Amino acid sequence: MVIGSKGMFSYEDSSNEKNILFYEKGIDWIKGEPIKRDGPTEIIPYDKNMPLTEELRYFADHTNGTPVEIADAQNGVAVLEILEKATESLLTGEGRRSEVGGQESGLFFA
Repeated sequence: MVIGSKGMFSYEDSSNEKNILFYEKGIDWIKGEPIKRDGPTEIIPYDKNMPLTEELRYFADHTNGTPVEIADAQNGVAVLEILEKATESLLTGEGRRSEVGGQESGLFFA
C-alpha cells in the first residue's frame, strides 16, 4: 500500500486478480476544518505478465548487440540500492528520505 495526499494505491499479490487499486480518499483542509474526501475506487490497468520473465525476455532479445534502452546495469544498481535501504529501514524502524544514485529519490522508507 502506498499512501499519498490525493489517495492511496493498493496491490494484493496473493489475490487471483492482482489488481492495482487507487482509492481516492483523504482529508482536505478547508478554512481550517478537516473535510473527509471519499471518492471512487479505480482499477489501474497494467500488463499482468510476470515482470522477471519479461525482463529475462528483454535481456535475451538484446544479446545480439541491440542497444539496451531499459533495465540496464545502472537501473539494476538503483534497484539494489532501494532494496538495501528499504531492508535497513524495516530492520531499524527508522523512516527517512533516501538518496539513490547520489540524487534525492523522493522515496520515503518507514
